[in-house]
Amino acid sequence: MEEPQRNEQHQLVPVATSSFASTSVDDPSTSSVSASHLVVEENQQENDESVNIEGNSGGHHHDQEQEREQPSSAVSNRLNISMSNAAANQMRDDVWSCFAVLIAFWFFASLTIILGYYGSVSLELGPNCSRLVQPNPLFVQSLKAGELGKPKPGPILYGFYKPPPLDVEITWTQKHDAVVPKDFHKEWMLFLNKGSTVDISYSIKSLGASPLSLVIAQGTESLIEWIDDPSYPNTTLSWNIIHGSGNIQQEIPTSSSYYIAVENLNSEEAKVELKFIVKSLIYDISQAYYSCPLSNHLCSLQLFLFGTTAAVLTSPGPAEDASDEDWYVKLSYGPRWIIYIIGSGVMTVLLLLALRLCNMYRPRGRDGYQAGEIASERTPLLSQKDDDSSSWGSSYDSNSHEEEDLEKWLAVNCIEGKSMAEGENLRRLCVICFDAPRDCFFLPCGHCAACFTCGTRIAEEVGACPICRRSLKKVDNLALQTKTVAGHNLPPTPWHLFPPKNFDDQSRHARAYQILHCSYLTCPYSNTTVSKGHGFNSPSSSPKCPRFFMFIHHDLEPWAQSRITVDHIMGAKNYASFRVVIYKGRLYLDPYYACVQSRMMFTVWGFLQLLKRYPGMVPDVDIMFDCMDKPRINKTEHDSFPLPLFRYCTTKDHFDIPFPDWSFWGWPEVNIRPWDEEFRDIKRGSQARSWPKKWPRAYWKGNPDVGSPVRTSLLECNHTKKWGAQIMRQDWEEEAKGGYVSSKLSHQCDYRYKIYAEGFAWSVSLKYIISCGSLALIISPQYEDFFSRGLIPEKNYWPVSSDGLCQSIKFAVDWGNTNPTEAQKIGKAGQDLMESLSMDRVYDYMFHLISEYSKLQDFKPVPPSSALEVCVDSLTCFADEKQKQFFERATAFPSPSPPCTLQPANIDFIKRWMQQKQRTITNSYHFRFRTINPLESKYSLMNLKFRRTHDCVSTAEVQMLHRQQNMRSSSLSADKSEYFFC
Repeated sequence: MEEPQRNEQHQLVPVATSSFASTSVDDPSTSSVSASHLVVEENQQENDESVNIEGNSGGHHHDQEQEREQPSSAVSNRLNISMSNAAANQMRDDVWSCFAVLIAFWFFASLTIILGYYGSVSLELGPNCSRLVQPNPLFVQSLKAGELGKPKPGPILYGFYKPPPLDVEITWTQKHDAVVPKDFHKEWMLFLNKGSTVDISYSIKSLGASPLSLVIAQGTESLIEWIDDPSYPNTTLSWNIIHGSGNIQQEIPTSSSYYIAVENLNSEEAKVELKFIVKSLIYDISQAYYSCPLSNHLCSLQLFLFGTTAAVLTSPGPAEDASDEDWYVKLSYGPRWIIYIIGSGVMTVLLLLALRLCNMYRPRGRDGYQAGEIASERTPLLSQKDDDSSSWGSSYDSNSHEEEDLEKWLAVNCIEGKSMAEGENLRRLCVICFDAPRDCFFLPCGHCAACFTCGTRIAEEVGACPICRRSLKKVDNLALQTKTVAGHNLPPTPWHLFPPKNFDDQSRHARAYQILHCSYLTCPYSNTTVSKGHGFNSPSSSPKCPRFFMFIHHDLEPWAQSRITVDHIMGAKNYASFRVVIYKGRLYLDPYYACVQSRMMFTVWGFLQLLKRYPGMVPDVDIMFDCMDKPRINKTEHDSFPLPLFRYCTTKDHFDIPFPDWSFWGWPEVNIRPWDEEFRDIKRGSQARSWPKKWPRAYWKGNPDVGSPVRTSLLECNHTKKWGAQIMRQDWEEEAKGGYVSSKLSHQCDYRYKIYAEGFAWSVSLKYIISCGSLALIISPQYEDFFSRGLIPEKNYWPVSSDGLCQSIKFAVDWGNTNPTEAQKIGKAGQDLMESLSMDRVYDYMFHLISEYSKLQDFKPVPPSSALEVCVDSLTCFADEKQKQFFERATAFPSPSPPCTLQPANIDFIKRWMQQKQRTITNSYHFRFRTINPLESKYSLMNLKFRRTHDCVSTAEVQMLHRQQNMRSSSLSADKSEYFFC
């Protein structure tokens, strides 16, 4: 009977608390009893009740009855008083806390204005300086100015009731004879107002000196940033490359300090003469009410609270006997303290009113009291979870994980240029779209303010720099992204991934110098001249081009009707590694992706040598080029809109246009020399052994690990007795360590038979294999380069089927060893064909291909703004020592005779040629299959004679059939007229 009573009495506490809440908030007469008193009373009451119930079951029964008869209002009133006092104390604490925060905030804000925005500053005054100083008189009471260091006559502080007009124009001249040390710079400071102009005349006196860079930078931050990274001229007003003598003019867009700087990135000091002719706008000081020379004493100018008081700092012009005259002045501001005191009071009142309004409109709870106003001191901050074990360690772990995730996020965003810490990368974002990083700069001013996409659009639509409004010649993204022919920072092609070049070993400054020097300082000042025409010694002696040159018409036939438009070029860009534009005899390059090793460099070298061989004759063209192996423009996918894309090979199922590969000018990574030199050495090596003394087996040496099924199958044929083949794996890393001695191509001509197997796609090894004079065994080629289409099966090479590969190789070896004369004859015919393919013919093919291609363009090619001119000197500048040696050995000279004469287009002849060639290969495969499998063959001389009226036959087929019927080889000559030989 007593336990329910105790529970009932305990239930009075929350009920009383709830009933109190609505009356205690607005009761101003509540006494100040501490909030902790409520808790003490409640605990004491519970303890007393517990003692009475447990210790006096009979004697104290009467007291318990009295306690139960007490009205519940007594407890309620006591709780009301205590909790009302708690609410009042809480409000007072909030007010004092807010007041303390306000005072601290206003104190630091005042210090920021006094010591920061209006803190002391040191100014550099150049000659004829006229600098307006106009602080806010609400916060500044006085302006003080004094010279730093030893005072010199000159600077004067003027005071005005209102800002003076900027309408006085003066012209003055300053000369400098400067010696700029190597890897250093010199600068001259001028303070110029908006509307002024600077005319800079320069003359470099050092004999043979390389060009220097001259910039006009606005402010010290811009100058320091340019000095730190010459390849990022972010805020320089003007950026120029100077060589010899010249003149630069610049209009000043904003009143500020400007630095004219000359930097010498060469290895020797440079002497330069500079003359500044400045048309400067200065302030009219005739209405000044205050004037104080700074050389006498510290000048102090009082500012009126209600007015527009202004000051002007001036300096005299340059002295005739001094070429460098600067003054340094310290400028400080006296604060108007009364404003800060009044401001503190006003801010305090405003904050208190805001707090009062917040309390009035704070949302109220269900019972009328403000939510959370009198929460119990025992109430936990977080409600207990149903399953507390699930949260063990969650607080610390989750915080640590969140910090780790945050660090990772910041690291990633910093790498991507998205971090906004301290506004550092905000300056690196495009000012147009404010999304992409600044990755281009405008020429000739050199400003970097936009991404390449926005920059290109500005150049095309506006034609002026958004910073200085100077007219644009081009938009370049080379110095920032370092997109050069050497592969600096170019990403690998998305369709053929490989590790790009790493240039981290170079310092940023050294790399910037190399890029600026090679890309911008070389071609404009090179000795290369573009000839308007070319006179030949014997213009009428031009021979006919080889017949495979007619494939030029076949390759370009898809655009014979539609012609090549700008849309075709832009469509091919999606598959190109770089873009080549020949314009007025000069070559321009726009690289998109990196090429494997030095492919791009030596391909571009080939274009440059073509311009040298036929100066003034190569027409203007716009070419998209892909330097990777496999063709990309499939005829099925692009049949309705074929894209003109140049590359090193093609197939019958692709529109890709084959072009001579880079190895014709050398392949330094594997020590393969330029083509003419390499062929002569291979031919000499082929003559070291006579045909009978050559090894009577087939030989192949290469890299099988290139994703080639043919080369993988070829490894199974490595058995000289069973298959008559010797298959060798090529390890280029080991060859590089050994100096490429064992991989020398001329040493691989000691075999009667050489095998050609395609790799990932087409392989450059084809021309070297055929050049040996051995019988070339070509395994089912799918890809064709520009000259391989002129090879005739069983005349220049021996076709080998990939089906039954080892048996086909064995058959060819056995046939050649049985018929050494015929085998040697085929090998020699192939070698003779490669000998006729001299570099003269290679250049002729390039010339005719580009000429015919240019005839199909229905637009006038113009170098894009992102392209950069490339010349022999600039390409050599990027090359390493070994590449330079290869360049020297692959240099062309003006041709004494015109290019060979290209035969007119004859598409039907080309189609018949291709069909007959394929028919010969197919018949050869079928014949050998039946010969290798005699049980399945019903081939006979009768069948062969029947075929002569329907198809061509090969000499090898007739010889093999005659031997099968015990006929002598000589009897073949009597029946030759009966067969149509392929």
